[in-house]
Amino acid sequence: MDILKASIQEMYHVMDTCGGCHHSRELTQGIMAMRDVVNDYKTVINHLIVSSANPVRASVLEKNAQEMGRDSSL
Repeated sequence: MDILKASIQEMYHVMDTCGGCHHSRELTQGIMAMRDVVNDYKTVINHLIVSSANPVRASVLEKNAQEMGRDSSL
């Protein structure tokens, strides 16, 4: 879980660094869309951590997180 948390923080750092520059409108919108995907992924991971006491719920959340990771263009 520490690796996941660190990876998410690194994604935010990279997006903040890139978002702070003077980019085209399209690139800025792409960075903001990426931030939305990372926020969704972070939410799923947080739910997985909290739900670890319920194995059935944790399994569903884990599959959701894996699908998000495969389906996104991060």
